[in-house]
Amino acid sequence: MELIATWTSGQDPSVEDPYAVRWIDGTPATLDDYRRHSLDTHTFLPYAGDAIELRMFPGVVAEVRYDEADGHWMVNGPGVSPATLDLTDPNALNEQIIAELYTFPVVYRANIKR
Repeated sequence: MELIATWTSGQDPSVEDPYAVRWIDGTPATLDDYRRHSLDTHTFLPYAGDAIELRMFPGVVAEVRYDEADGHWMVNGPGVSPATLDLTDPNALNEQIIAELYTFPVVYRANIKR
């Protein structure tokens, strides 16, 4: 189920807790829910005026693996838009792979396969 956190136009999502947290069906959620899922697959979206929403998808986990034939790290899996990372080193560190995932509009929680 999708979790939505909202910040008002005067808030800074990088340092402040969200103004509101709810599940996609409208059920109220807690700050603990937000904290537990904030590193799950997510995307930031503009919301009403200058407000910002963070949409989290706890059930979506990408598989990331190196594709020998292509020479790049690849992202795919159920609910995942397949993508090619801009990493060609088959020995890239997990931290490098995760940093690359954070450059995409949807940031996937990943299961890195070696």
